[in-house]
Amino acid sequence: MKKKLEIFFSGDNLEGHRPNKRGSSLSMGTPAENRKIRVVLAKSDMDAHDRGLRYVAKVFRDQGMEVIFIRYRIVEEVVIAAQQEDADVIGLSFYSSGLMYDTSKTMDLLREKQMTDVLVILGGTIPEGAAAELKRKGVQGVFTPGTPIENVVTFVKENVRKPEA
Repeated sequence: MKKKLEIFFSGDNLEGHRPNKRGSSLSMGTPAENRKIRVVLAKSDMDAHDRGLRYVAKVFRDQGMEVIFIRYRIVEEVVIAAQQEDADVIGLSFYSSGLMYDTSKTMDLLREKQMTDVLVILGGTIPEGAAAELKRKGVQGVFTPGTPIENVVTFVKENVRKPEA
């Protein structure tokens, strides 16, 4: 049986839901070309260092993006949320171990679910030299402490998938 992770936020208008292109029943019903960039931001439950990710979420919202912030115990929850929310972007934050394993697993699951059009970005305390390996795995953006937030916003806006015609 497929696991369905449902996420609702206060203020959500649940009228006009339509199935999205990935088969989820949860969607805001906005035409693709007019909708906001949808970003799933996630942080492992094993890591309580979320101040930076919360700041990124606030900035993304201020820039007009729709942000779904989740904590996860297993990577599958991130991909399920991205699929159900028809996310354009997955942003993962790392402070502790698990970077390479979680990233590899995320990329494998996205390929398995044919979601390779989702932009994957990483941030946090990432070892020097890891960016090249992460990009080989399919991660498009790697941002370490000290990266100006404007650079992250610009990267997302310039690299997110384009609306389908």
